[in-house]
Amino acid sequence: MASSVALAQKNDSPNYTTNSYQGSEISFRMNKQLYESESIENWLKNEFELGSDIELELEKSINSLTALHLHYQVKIQGIPVFDGKIHVVKGNDGIIQKVIQNQVPLTVNESFSAFPISELEELKDEYDAQISSEEKIWFPKNGQLIAANVAHLENSYKLNSDIIYSNGEILHEINKIKHFHADGPNDSLINGYIFEPDPLTTAMQDYGSPYIDFNDSALTILENEKKQKQVLATFSNGIFELKNDFVEIINISQPNIAPPVQTNPDFLFRRSQTGFEDVNVLYHLTEHKLHMDALGFTNIPGYTIQVDPHALGGDDNSQFNPTIPGRLQFGEGGVDDAEDADVIIHEYIHAYINAATGSNSGTTERETLDECLGDYFAASYSRSINNYNQDHVFSWDGHNEFWAGRLVESTKDYKQISFNGGIYQHTDLFASPLMEAYGILGRNTVDQIVMEAIFSLGSSTTFSQMAKHIIDADQNLNGGANFAVLKTAFVRRNILDATFSLDEKIENEHDIKVYGSFEFSQGGELIIESKLEGISSYRVYDMTAKPILESDAETSKNKIRLNGSVLKSGFYLLEIVLEDGFKKTYKLSRS
Repeated sequence: MASSVALAQKNDSPNYTTNSYQGSEISFRMNKQLYESESIENWLKNEFELGSDIELELEKSINSLTALHLHYQVKIQGIPVFDGKIHVVKGNDGIIQKVIQNQVPLTVNESFSAFPISELEELKDEYDAQISSEEKIWFPKNGQLIAANVAHLENSYKLNSDIIYSNGEILHEINKIKHFHADGPNDSLINGYIFEPDPLTTAMQDYGSPYIDFNDSALTILENEKKQKQVLATFSNGIFELKNDFVEIINISQPNIAPPVQTNPDFLFRRSQTGFEDVNVLYHLTEHKLHMDALGFTNIPGYTIQVDPHALGGDDNSQFNPTIPGRLQFGEGGVDDAEDADVIIHEYIHAYINAATGSNSGTTERETLDECLGDYFAASYSRSINNYNQDHVFSWDGHNEFWAGRLVESTKDYKQISFNGGIYQHTDLFASPLMEAYGILGRNTVDQIVMEAIFSLGSSTTFSQMAKHIIDADQNLNGGANFAVLKTAFVRRNILDATFSLDEKIENEHDIKVYGSFEFSQGGELIIESKLEGISSYRVYDMTAKPILESDAETSKNKIRLNGSVLKSGFYLLEIVLEDGFKKTYKLSRS
């Protein structure tokens, strides 16, 4: 079969290569009221000219505060297309507001072969893991889809990955674990000591003697920074346990420390006791969940999250694992991660993003966004308690001899950076305008706007696109009352252009027009024009992915012309690359 319709509107982990595939995303603002009898699937197939061989399967449906978010998986021959996602945002008034989609080729020129048993065994040995499932997938490569297999690998606690594999080649690896670097239970209140949010912030000190970890010792100077708080727990059969409707403290991995249970409600541990971290985690996660509920996001994450505050075999890192239910694990290397509210909230936000979008993979820039958003909410939470070192994230766990920590302020220029240095290199760049807005608008307003925008995240969302989703969220929630503040913060870092307005269509960022396709098919001229961005390069492939025509190094203009007379009869793919890196593919024919 050969369908080549592109999705375009008519007219710190162990040895993972998680970003070998770099997708691209485009969003269209809509104002579409469907006829009562018209299905969204049929409208999409017509609007985006999807052939009869293309299937759309509703994969996820979830409500944000202002819209219903419908996530569709594109399939061919009943087999999913990798990154073939269409996300429809339908307002509470029934109007389709936005369509967000990944641009992938839909050309299939091969059939599936069996996944060799020997290759499966090699994967199991290499990753010291079990293959819990295996399925077929179409994977984009060289402008078309190739037949591939997905092997899902897991081990006891550190690995949760999908390996996309074909003909002896690993095409892509997806690490699903996110690092930072019936009736409900019988709820009751317990008393416990916590850091609020950490001992350095309350003491208004930087890390350094005498304010040091000192191997978890109950140093008087640190004990003095503890606060006594009450938190929801469970009382049943005369026993208090560290769990409630939102959080359950359990043992998941080494060093295998079981959470404390007591017959009295006083969980008043010294810092040197493991129960201190258990209570600290329970308190901060519960507080943040109650905060998000108060903002209206009561439907996510949608489960009681399981948490091990003493995990990962002593690693100096923490993680969110999207198992069912989702799990958080906090390492004890360096400063115990479970002692720092920034680490706790950052990891919890990964659970929120996963619940809102279902997406845990994507481009380097999108995965950087995940970390930016985790850092923002961590800093927002801590700043609401104490604003000492408000530009710091992980004030206690980092910014010390163990690791450098991170910041949520930046003067970087978005258009001057690259994402070649990994997903933690530019976390400050997107967190910074959010914190700037926080300082003007306050925590509740910005937290609500950002969380609402998270529902629009796709696997290839850029910083610029996310900024526009945030402005859209403010428009839907507040009638655009905070537009000036948000725009100024994003423009200051060149994430948005100074000319951006509420009336600007998202697709205009990549508004490519193609004229003369019929004339081209007869040997005439094809004109490709980009109104806003210069064209960096172009390439014409035949259907075997062999390059036939390509631009020279001087191409950097808004309009190019191609002459069909230089091509033989047949079908071709035209790839356009804009100066900002955006790619778009068109199908051409030559009679």
